[in-house]
Amino acid sequence: MESPNLIRKLENHVTGEPRTEASDTQFIQSLSDYELEANINTISKYLKLPKSLIRKLHKNNEGQGIQGSSIDFDEPEPASERQDGDKLLQEIEFHIKRFVIADNESIIAAALWIILTHLTETAAALPILALNSPVKSCGKSTFLDVVSRLVPRAMPVSGISQAALFRTIEKFNPTLLIDEADSIFHNSDELRTLLNSGFTRTSARIIRTVGDDFEPRFFSTWGAKAIALIGRLPDTLESRSVIVPMRRKLPSEKVDRLRSDMDQGFVPLKAKIMRWAGDNAAKIAAIEPEIPEGLTDRQADIWRELLKIADAAGGRWPARARMAAVEICTRSADDLGDTKTQLLQDIQSFFAQNPDEVVSSAALVAYLISLENRPWAEFRHGRELTAATLARLLKPFGIESRTVRHGATTSKGYRRADFEEAFARYLSGQECDENQTPEPESNTSDKNNSPDNSLFDIELKTANDQEISTAIQLIAELAEGGRETISMTLIQGSLKKHNISHAFVAALDYVERMGLGRIDRSAGLLRLGGTP
Repeated sequence: MESPNLIRKLENHVTGEPRTEASDTQFIQSLSDYELEANINTISKYLKLPKSLIRKLHKNNEGQGIQGSSIDFDEPEPASERQDGDKLLQEIEFHIKRFVIADNESIIAAALWIILTHLTETAAALPILALNSPVKSCGKSTFLDVVSRLVPRAMPVSGISQAALFRTIEKFNPTLLIDEADSIFHNSDELRTLLNSGFTRTSARIIRTVGDDFEPRFFSTWGAKAIALIGRLPDTLESRSVIVPMRRKLPSEKVDRLRSDMDQGFVPLKAKIMRWAGDNAAKIAAIEPEIPEGLTDRQADIWRELLKIADAAGGRWPARARMAAVEICTRSADDLGDTKTQLLQDIQSFFAQNPDEVVSSAALVAYLISLENRPWAEFRHGRELTAATLARLLKPFGIESRTVRHGATTSKGYRRADFEEAFARYLSGQECDENQTPEPESNTSDKNNSPDNSLFDIELKTANDQEISTAIQLIAELAEGGRETISMTLIQGSLKKHNISHAFVAALDYVERMGLGRIDRSAGLLRLGGTP
């Protein structure tokens, strides 16, 4: 596809000052290798020079005392035939599954993201594709290699400085594929800031001074980026990413070996992607997709461009993309998250269990340390959380310790009211129901053991009819598109987003009693036999 910027440069060159051999040579040598080869026919037409001469003049500029080798991209021509979006995405999905072990939702997201990289000129946001794993040898590099063969101007790197990053993006607009990124972010806060800035088109530029006069100049940070690492991304980057968790392959799981000495069908598939993206770029940009309920504003920003692509492709992809969005965003929300959010969650739980309006710092710290599967018992390099560290963690929320009274004694501590605004702002949708108390065990034991009742009757009393009806409808929506199974995790996440997670068991009980589905507890699936 011809670059509009290059066309303008050619027109200015041809219609500007009188052309000379030297000016033509200077113009040709100002072009990057990719600009030249991608637009060689157009350049030859405007300059009225043979392509062989243009290439010769451009080549004479190489190797003038510059270390390293020049950056070049070997891009295929777009396919000659128009492409069907539904079939194209299925083909991308198949190619990923040939070489990679990952869950279906992650592969759907990656397939959509690959097409998004071909739409950077019209997209409003470019989420990062983040491939992470708990340990090495989980297939991250292989997945990144598969992606690199299908995206435009792929630039795989295992390390990059912040200066090289924005200059590379400014000159080549590549798709950056950063491997071994866990070591990069520990050493460069500025690199993390630059990657953060490239999420939305409006914020994707930085100012740097150049030349002997230190003239301020804008540099672009706008471009698609995929990152592979062990562990988690920094929180600010993770909140701008589609997270793909990688896992080590079991001996029983078989995939093809990705070869570096042969194509394995990627070049013709990339040509098809280029053609479909070029034909549908304007259509995709004009789509206003329906965002699944329960996604936060940032999650909606991440998925909006991917859902546009799914809607344009049609077929099963609109439904599959939204299911993937809910599943991926739900498991991100279910992740323990950043430390400060964890802390608020646990303090909220403390107040839900205790009626007192005040708590001493010592008592609150003791409660936090007592929690299992939380970090507080070994928070400070293997040592317990202290009152001073607790105060430091709470200070950014505007919460400070004060003198509180317990009967006749006073001590440093906190009031319940001090936390209410922070709970409302940062734990939206996660509030504990302080007024809900469990029924005494003696009131339910006979009912639970009755053979006439479902195994789930213990929970039926905690959800009203409207909540159960809403939960059943949400399951029905997840079942659209002919799905044969639905992940329990996906159902739980959908209900949690609507603050009716307590209706989970009751809704599944209804589906099972009505013969509409069967719960497979060992697999964690609802196997559908109809639509609720």
